[in-house]
Amino acid sequence: MSMMDNAMGLLVMLAESNERTVTANMNTHFLSSAREGTLICEAETIHRTGRTITLRASVMDGDGKLLAWGSGAYRKI
Repeated sequence: MSMMDNAMGLLVMLAESNERTVTANMNTHFLSSAREGTLICEAETIHRTGRTITLRASVMDGDGKLLAWGSGAYRKI
């Protein structure tokens, strides 16, 4: 969950470099566990309004197996 929040937060910071933002909401779905190896996290913007940016993120293992996915809303303050 922390990994997804960081990935989505970095994407928001890059998109809104002159604005301060906070995580307003985050939903996470844990699908499988990983015991060792590389974890890959990807994030993408799915919707924007004047003050809110909504994103989705996925965490996969090194073989591409989906371990978790989530969505987050980030608010400009």
